[in-house]
Amino acid sequence: MLFRSPDALQEFSVATSGLSAQNGMHSGASVNAVTKSGTNSYQGNAFEFLRDRRFNAKDAFAAIDPATGKRKDDGLRRNQYGGTLGGPVVRNKLFFFGAYQGTNTRQTPSSNISRVPTAQMLAGDFTAFASPACNAGRQITLRAPFVNNVVNPALFSPAAVNLAKRLPTTTDPCGETKYSATSDSDEWQLLGRSDYQLSGNNTVFGRYMATSYVAPAPFSKTQNVLATATPGLDNLAQSLTIGDTMVLNNNVVNNLRFGFNRSAVHRTSVDFFGPADVGVNSYSYLPHYMLVTVTGGFNLGGGTENDAIFNTNTYSINDDMTMIRGTHQYGFGASVASWDSLSRANVRSPGTYSFDGVVTGLGLADFMLGRPFTFIQSAPNTLDMAQKYFGVYGQDTWKLSSTMTLNYGVRWEPWFPQQQQNGAVYNFSVEGFKAGARSKVFPQAPPGFTYPGDAGFPNGKAGMNTDWMNFAPRVGWAWDPKADGRMSLRAGYAMNGEFVNGQFFINAANAPPWGSELRLTRPLVGPFDNAFAGTGVPNPFPVTFDANAPFSQNGPYLATPQDLDTTRVHNWNLSFQQQIGSNSAVSASYIGNYSTNLWDVVTGNPGIIPGGGSPTGPCTINTVTGPQTVANCSTASLDSRRELTQFNPNVGRLIGFLDYFTDFEIGRAHV
Repeated sequence: MLFRSPDALQEFSVATSGLSAQNGMHSGASVNAVTKSGTNSYQGNAFEFLRDRRFNAKDAFAAIDPATGKRKDDGLRRNQYGGTLGGPVVRNKLFFFGAYQGTNTRQTPSSNISRVPTAQMLAGDFTAFASPACNAGRQITLRAPFVNNVVNPALFSPAAVNLAKRLPTTTDPCGETKYSATSDSDEWQLLGRSDYQLSGNNTVFGRYMATSYVAPAPFSKTQNVLATATPGLDNLAQSLTIGDTMVLNNNVVNNLRFGFNRSAVHRTSVDFFGPADVGVNSYSYLPHYMLVTVTGGFNLGGGTENDAIFNTNTYSINDDMTMIRGTHQYGFGASVASWDSLSRANVRSPGTYSFDGVVTGLGLADFMLGRPFTFIQSAPNTLDMAQKYFGVYGQDTWKLSSTMTLNYGVRWEPWFPQQQQNGAVYNFSVEGFKAGARSKVFPQAPPGFTYPGDAGFPNGKAGMNTDWMNFAPRVGWAWDPKADGRMSLRAGYAMNGEFVNGQFFINAANAPPWGSELRLTRPLVGPFDNAFAGTGVPNPFPVTFDANAPFSQNGPYLATPQDLDTTRVHNWNLSFQQQIGSNSAVSASYIGNYSTNLWDVVTGNPGIIPGGGSPTGPCTINTVTGPQTVANCSTASLDSRRELTQFNPNVGRLIGFLDYFTDFEIGRAHV
């Protein structure tokens, strides 16, 4: 933001101050900023800045304009403008300051490249596409039973043929096509501030700030389906701060702050066509939208960039008092905050089809044959969390002598785990699984899982215990050995904590029965036209969510232990500075940190070789129909060989990936 008013600067603090230990690691992160306030004179300015495509060099890989025979430019036009104004409302008492900036950008780069099926490939001839000219000098030969890189078109998937007809056409023998993905955007930023002098010892201020960013999805401009991998954005962030500064006497100053912050992020997408439109027997939560990834070919849809919202609200109250007593400067303060975050996304809800070329050697050939490597789908993934925060601190800066200063203090901030408002949190016990212990809340869940409402589930809808022992001490020391102001020795140590960010548990919340994510991987995946055909796995979508909601086979889980320790970060430093002459100085520093209890994940349900032995040797696998002997164990699907499935196939097959959060990781750094 470009604010140029010469008015006086005023500082405000939105969230925690003092010995803050949590800098940006959670939804209610600290925010410190400086803004200008009005004075007794009216002052302001205006500005404009313009960039235009006619002054830019053209991209060497840009498409050729058939009308001129020259490379297309990027169409860039960027206009940035705004102004500031500040002054008195009541002289010497009430002041205002405001600022605005707008930025409009129009750009259409044309250097994006994808590969699509050519007329030759649609006729079954992959000779040119498999040649060295199209594969960085490497000749590719389609795997048996295909001969001479030719495929009988009668073997093509009808759905793949229908989809290919909706792709751009190209005469390039390698299938290359260049397309534009517009980068249009409109942004604005607004600031308003008012200051009021209640008395000679008491001032208050209020400040509001907002910033907006809107960019349409490129497909809405180009109507080229290859541009659907890039989303649109419609974002708005707002901040309100109210502060009071009171000088209680010559030695005591108190600062009180209230802050509210809201961020509303909306990723937008535009309908193009969905599975049913091209003949795929599949349900999409976005009816006219699908996700297709072809290695060495093209992509449709955006995955993590599909239609989604991420809304976060943060509230905080902070009070800080500074007191001078003799050679001591004391500081005391408290912070209370709460925040909530709602995320609702469609990362895999349309169903994700991936073609990697494992069947034939070419991704586009696998696509035309309708032979996906994986199919992944889930219900829309939702995280609806709320969290509270509390911290108090005390500190002292002690002037031990004219050459030595000691600074020390401690902060106490208990860890209150996130509460998942929709109950999408769970614990898992291997002992409970083996004992067949079932949830009362979700009777269809695999044994070993417990949910909010089940006996023994801790802390409401958190699944984790509160950690009351979060203390963060620190000490610092500075010394001028010669008392001449030319040499200094400094040392310091602090132990802090780091809390996880607001969306840390978003993958855990996508497990069955909420997201009911399901993964079918070769060889357990059907054709493109119907990924569930011949797999024996029922299609659970759309999912009906209630107490008797079904749990999908091979569901992925990320379980939360009840007693995770919060992260500890130890920081220490030692430095030496020496002035040499009147214009030079040397400095040497040692900085170190040591982190413990870093949260990470570990696998809890790995694939095994039943009975031990060689992965490529024979093994006997437990299945729901009884033991089955496999000549080459590595050919059996990973899900069929998972540890819990082998212990009890009837219920273990409901659990695929099962990871656990852990706090055992350690990190070190030295400078």
